Amino acid sequence: MSIRFILLLMFTLCLSAQELTTAPDFTLKNFDLKKITLSEKLKKTPVLVSFWASWCEPCKKEMLVLSDLAIKYQDKFKIILIAADKGNAMAAARKYIKDKKYKFEAVFDNEGEIYPQYSDKNTLPVSFIVGTDGKILWQKTGAGTKSEFEEQIKKVLD
Repeated sequence: MSIRFILLLMFTLCLSAQELTTAPDFTLKNFDLKKITLSEKLKKTPVLVSFWASWCEPCKKEMLVLSDLAIKYQDKFKIILIAADKGNAMAAARKYIKDKKYKFEAVFDNEGEIYPQYSDKNTLPVSFIVGTDGKILWQKTGAGTKSEFEEQIKKVLD
């Protein structure tokens, strides 16, 4: 192999291994078909963005934690959950959220365009804490515990 090819390969691998540092903005609709835009939310408070799916049991367990934290920090910190379900599964996601009456903001990515902008791992749940400047301050792949989330929220708010 030529040195040029090896250097190009190493450069490509380094680029793909880099963590996302700035949260891609999005506008998605909630149950009331109201548009929710990340950048608008960030003007007021930091935001935790979490991706989930109706078929994901760890996601459902994590939702209980996130709902409690949404209530506890409601004036200082917002939580937005994005359903990564597609097609017929989107109806199940909507029903699940509606039945549970969670206190976080729930939006729906009907086209499946937002998740790939945040992660290429195809793992759920995955969560990101975004500062008011749009920078990603923390991310968690897999279900988080209440203590993990709360520790990170407190760091951001201090």
